Amino acid sequence: MNKNSFPNTTNALKYYHIKEENIPIEVILTYIQYKKCAALANTYFNLYDKKIGNSIVSVCDDILKKKKYTDKVVVNLFESHTNLNMNINEIIAYAVYKKFKFNIDPIKHVNLSQSSNDSFSTVVHLISIKKAYELLSVLKKCTIILKSKIKEFKNKPKISKTHLRNAAKFSYDKEFRGFLELIEYSIKLLKENIKKLSNIPAGLTMIGTGENAPKNYSSVITEILTKETKLELNATKNKYSIISSFNVIQDFNQIMSILASNLNKISYDINLMVSDDESGKSLISIPRRSIGSSFMPQKNNPINCDQARMISLKVNSNSNEITVANSMGNFQLNIYIPLVANNTYQSAKLLMAGYSNFFEHCLKDVKLNK
Repeated sequence: MNKNSFPNTTNALKYYHIKEENIPIEVILTYIQYKKCAALANTYFNLYDKKIGNSIVSVCDDILKKKKYTDKVVVNLFESHTNLNMNINEIIAYAVYKKFKFNIDPIKHVNLSQSSNDSFSTVVHLISIKKAYELLSVLKKCTIILKSKIKEFKNKPKISKTHLRNAAKFSYDKEFRGFLELIEYSIKLLKENIKKLSNIPAGLTMIGTGENAPKNYSSVITEILTKETKLELNATKNKYSIISSFNVIQDFNQIMSILASNLNKISYDINLMVSDDESGKSLISIPRRSIGSSFMPQKNNPINCDQARMISLKVNSNSNEITVANSMGNFQLNIYIPLVANNTYQSAKLLMAGYSNFFEHCLKDVKLNK
């Protein structure tokens, strides 16, 4: 490979590129992790000279530790997953040339025993697992805040509302316990989903048959990925459906949709409780974090509630897109996996920010008005 040659990447930029749609660095680094593990697996099976395998592992480590060459990933998630895979392959080949002064082939060496289909699908599984664990961490902090508010508001009376009208006697600790139950339900769903996401398609190559990879390659690379990522992974038993459909990833997004819906419900209830009646009184007070209005700076608008509800709408929209995309796989491949990756990553990121901001900067400091 010529040190300045990125033929497939150049073609992708020429014919498919969308400006200012940058791929998240975490997706890039996870793909690099996969390429490193593939090189270790290929070396294990003696598929090429150890010199080649060691050079690929070495430059992948450089990229992972120092983020070298990540600026050369110019393909985005609204192009073909093949283009992204080849962009990564060509960067690794280029990095090997720069560091060791010999050429390796992006396809014959970097992409050996792989296809874009199984490698990218595995990357999306890995990203989803990582985001699910991060979401769990955020949600557990939210449950701690809610338990504290339940204790603070124990037996504090309020009137329940149905149809937005006053109903039976109730209490604030029960109101907040209802919020807690919603989040605990989603935590349970996430834990169950992580186990399903951990069954990955690594080594199934193009259509699930494992063609062009050695026998037992899937098991070997999965074991290597487990050590590299420190995630508990298994080679999937659903070899002929996991690339043509992404049911488990759709499940993950539907759980995030539930979380988004619950965030909307909780933030809207807080918004309603902080709303003034005609005399200017409200049931609760929320902390003032900034001016509520440039026209009326004295107002204390529920900005965290507003943000939570916008995030909820976006996450639900992303999930709906994935549901439709999952129905549109043809035969042995669903080509919408880049869109699924984009929406999944974005939804997880938005939810973590939405829950953290709302619970830490709003609900945590809610006070009851006398």
